[in-house]
Amino acid sequence: KCSNSTLTVQGKVNSIVLDQCTKVGIQFTSVVSLVEFINCRGMKVQVLDHVPTIQIEKTDGCHVYLSKTSLDTQFITSKSS
Repeated sequence: KCSNSTLTVQGKVNSIVLDQCTKVGIQFTSVVSLVEFINCRGMKVQVLDHVPTIQIEKTDGCHVYLSKTSLDTQFITSKSS
């Protein structure tokens, strides 16, 4: 659980999962597998390099900013607005 925070993940990681977060900004360079948001509110995400999949579940208000190298990112959503 995070709230009113900004996270920066540098380098390449396997995956990122955030659960029950509120008003969190996350910036990351590269993810091998996926980035997943579950039961979150007011998220802001910035991809600096590449991520193959972003999964958004039961999340309200998620803004995703993609780099030119990540325009082919696949989005999977359910019960989100």
